[in-house]
Amino acid sequence: MKLRQLLLSGFLFIALISIVFVGSFSFINARASLKRQVVSHLETAAVSRANHIKTFLEALRGRMIDFSSDGKIKDCLYDLELNNLDGCTADNLTEHLIKNKLPVLKEAFAVFTITLNGQIVSSTNKKDIGIDISNDPCFIFGKEKPFIRDVYFSETLQQNILTISAPVIREGELIGVVAANIKTEPLYEILLDRTGLGESGEIYLVNKDQLMISPSRFQKDEDTILKQVVNSENSIECFDDFEKHSLSSGGVAEHEEKIIITPDYRGITISGTHGYISEMQWCLLAEVDETEAIAPVIKLRNQIIIIALIITIFVLILAFYFARLISSPIIKLKDAVAEVGEGKLRTSIEIKSKTEIGDLAKAFNEMAIKLEEYYSGLEKEINKRTAELKKEKDEAEKISGFAVGRELKMVELKKKIKELEKGKGHKGKD
Repeated sequence: MKLRQLLLSGFLFIALISIVFVGSFSFINARASLKRQVVSHLETAAVSRANHIKTFLEALRGRMIDFSSDGKIKDCLYDLELNNLDGCTADNLTEHLIKNKLPVLKEAFAVFTITLNGQIVSSTNKKDIGIDISNDPCFIFGKEKPFIRDVYFSETLQQNILTISAPVIREGELIGVVAANIKTEPLYEILLDRTGLGESGEIYLVNKDQLMISPSRFQKDEDTILKQVVNSENSIECFDDFEKHSLSSGGVAEHEEKIIITPDYRGITISGTHGYISEMQWCLLAEVDETEAIAPVIKLRNQIIIIALIITIFVLILAFYFARLISSPIIKLKDAVAEVGEGKLRTSIEIKSKTEIGDLAKAFNEMAIKLEEYYSGLEKEINKRTAELKKEKDEAEKISGFAVGRELKMVELKKKIKELEKGKGHKGKD
């Protein structure tokens, strides 16, 4: 791998590691913070609505206790129980309820009284008079203490109502029950307040039979109230919490709330929490679609990714610049060394750097000058020695040539001598 690529890869690797670490750390912390906010908003909404409902029910109970202590009601029920013809009549009691009781209980459809045999003897709704409700929970439990009957569908009114009742006691003796049929709209108005619930949030009530008893934002009332079964994890944990944390007084001890991620009654995954209304054994469920709950987290994640990409590009540019800044002088130096290796001793490089690389370039230039001087002197010495050797060679050749010529003359002389001697021999024989 080339130096520039190596430096670029190194810078980029260090930058990416830093970005991933810092980005992941920031995302994890921010996600935890956003999750706490979701938990806080849902819990606040659940607690607020639960307390509001408790206050609403407590106000109804207080009003019914006030009715049960009314002297006129006591006297009339007493006379009616004893069948006192000279005393208060059912019409008198009905007129009293219409004039003095129904106006102060605006949430009521009707206010009525019940004798000990379970018969309605007076009512602001005259159609109810004479009906036997001896098996009705509001009469059975209303003889003992103030009682609120769970939401139910009234056949006579053809709509969902609550009924609240209280015992009427005169001189320490139970003489009847006073009761009222209550509209559910004031209760539902509390739940329909979507403050703090975002676009998809809703709060609704589930009774002990795990039936929804309040309107749904997403379904029609006729398909929901007292028909829609809610057996989600949020609902199940709510009733489990009641079992675990219930007190002997009938209330529920404080316990740690948490966000539950689970499919709701529609099958949509939600983030939810719950509250418990112990008196009615109602679970109040506060939920928001998980997609909306985690939307800030997704947005944060996308922002971190975009920022990381921008930083990565910026770092890449800086890394390329610094890699080039560092590698360019080294590459120049490498090329210069290659030229010197090829015999180009006049090679020099110009690097205006005050770092060690600049010092190295300066040392290289000085070395190149000294090499040139050395090789220049060496070349002169070689030329001188070559000239001397040539001269010596020429002289040797002259001497060698003289010796050879002389030797040839001797050979020639010897040849002539032999020829002369040979000629003399022939003459002697003659």
